[in-house]
Amino acid sequence: MGIQPSAGQSRLRNFPRTFPTRELFHILHVFLPQNRGLLPYFANFRLIAELSTPFVNQRWFFEVLGFPRTKTLAMLNGVAMAGTFFLVRIAVIPSYYHKVVDTFGTEGFERLGLGPQCAWLTSSISLDVLNVIWMYKIGRGCCKILLRFRSRKPSRLLLAEKVQ
Repeated sequence: MGIQPSAGQSRLRNFPRTFPTRELFHILHVFLPQNRGLLPYFANFRLIAELSTPFVNQRWFFEVLGFPRTKTLAMLNGVAMAGTFFLVRIAVIPSYYHKVVDTFGTEGFERLGLGPQCAWLTSSISLDVLNVIWMYKIGRGCCKILLRFRSRKPSRLLLAEKVQ
């Protein structure tokens, strides 16, 4: 007989494997520019992206507590998570990279040097690839839960059918 993990610990096994990679790129992308005075405009895009984090954390909290995803509160949080995740992480990608391309060849870009340029561009692309993958998974899960909820009959209709 071994020690059994608690419900929270067993759910932690499902923690995204990409999380440490994302955090490394996030640290590179946010703190390198802020600490060295490089590219604060672009670092602010990544900081604003964290507006979706409270909904992501709340979803994880619901999961650890065993709160069913089909409950109204969990569904509202899921829709809010998908909406904010899309707005602050995915919808800004075209304007972000438009500004990135505009900086190529400028004096400020050249002053950065090769190391910070590579770190900035590598972390930007890596974060956005991860965000697109996660948005796909979030959207797919959100649609699945909403379709399942939509297909359920409201309890009032079930009660009316039983009465007749």
